[in-house]
Amino acid sequence: MDVDKILFLLLSLFTSVSTSQFPSSITVQEWVQQMQTDLVSLIEAESGAQDLIKIFHYYRKHFTVEHNNAQELVTSAASNIEKLLLSRSRALKNLATAAEELQMRHQWQDEFEEGDMLYYNAKDDNESDTDFSKHRLKPDFKEDSAFKRMVSFNHTAVHIPTDIYEGCK
Repeated sequence: MDVDKILFLLLSLFTSVSTSQFPSSITVQEWVQQMQTDLVSLIEAESGAQDLIKIFHYYRKHFTVEHNNAQELVTSAASNIEKLLLSRSRALKNLATAAEELQMRHQWQDEFEEGDMLYYNAKDDNESDTDFSKHRLKPDFKEDSAFKRMVSFNHTAVHIPTDIYEGCK
């Protein structure tokens, strides 16, 4: 085995003892064999390979092992994903079209005057800002143990990105 030769070479290079004190080749060979045996048993014990074999045989009736064509599997998966995305794209287009048609048919009424609507701006500093605009709400937040934060049960909110809302003034 090549390991024997490598070990012998390493031992001969790194030792400064005379050849009369150097172990015999038979002793070195025994060491190598023992190291090899120890290494193999360590790998078998720690890798769990024997346990995997036992598990495989124990559960063998619950599964099958079959050969497959990886290219065919990838092609099939890609096709299925493409169909799914196409279906979602069509559904989104249908929703957008329906929403646009409903908006065009809706009879808008100008029953609200400017200033009739109140809103809460989450970017306001509720602790220190006392000069709220007359059109802004200041909800009464209370600590809630279920949410583990401050909440208001008297108001609800819809998230509108502030860069869009504030940018349309």
